[in-house]
Order: sequence, then C-alpha cells, then structure tokens
Amino acid sequence: MCWTTKSRINAIKRIAYKDIPVHKIVLKKSDNSFLSAYEHFPYEIGEEYKLEEPLVLYPCSIFGIKSFRATGGFHSYGKDVNIEKNPYSNGIVTKYGKIILDFLSNKTEDGEHIVIDCIIPKDSSYYVNEKGEYVSDAIRITGISNDYQIIEV
Repeated sequence: MCWTTKSRINAIKRIAYKDIPVHKIVLKKSDNSFLSAYEHFPYEIGEEYKLEEPLVLYPCSIFGIKSFRATGGFHSYGKDVNIEKNPYSNGIVTKYGKIILDFLSNKTEDGEHIVIDCIIPKDSSYYVNEKGEYVSDAIRITGISNDYQIIEV
C-alpha cells in the first residue's frame, strides 16, 4: 500500500503530542494475530511496532499532479473514516470513495479481512492526508474493533 497526498501541508511531518486512536484493515489469522492487508506484516494485540529507519516522504506525480508518497511506515485510518464493502468491485471503500482493497474480497485463503483498533503512540512521527489516511513510524495494536466493521453497501 502506498500513502499519498497532493497537499504540501499534509507533507509536513507531525509529532503526536498524545496517543492518536486509529483503525487498520488486516487479515485475521487467529484471535490475537493478524497480517497487514498488502505486505502481510504480522501484528499481535498488545504489541507496539516501530520503524527501524526514519519515515520519509518522496515527491511523485499522480496523473501529472505533483504529490508526495510514503511506501514504508504503518498505514492506518482516522476514526472518522467509515469502511464499507464495495458491491461493484468486491473491494472495500472509505467514505471518501477511495477503493482500499480493490482486488481482495472479505475472505481470502490468507484469512478474513477485519478492522482492528490501534494507537499511534505519543511522540511518534506521522503524516495524515486529505482522505483521513495516516502513515506513522510507530503503531500499537489494541484489539479487534467493535465500533467499525466491514459492512455490505
């Protein structure tokens, strides 16, 4: 997954002055273990993960528009982003209409897609774009979400 923004303001690195609640779409492997939807990075409830290298944005062009992208980091979504299953592409969309998992159905041979609650810990570096997508240098997994589900639309 590649985090992008077209806004120079969103390309300014921020430091979390307090814990930031976010959620993440993952593949459920067991009651406490998950894989990230794209890179299959392993996560477990109660664990905190940190990048070994600094989180960096790179300039890029999206359909001829100057933009910025981050290919590394921990990707998540703000609490105001709703997650819905797209009936037209068998993918998942946010309330902003961006297809997140266009090529994946809810259940795959790798597991079922679910939403988990996470925290970007205080003092972590992060970016947030105009769609409510976060990329950060640290993330703590707090549990399976009861507030957000992948729902049929």
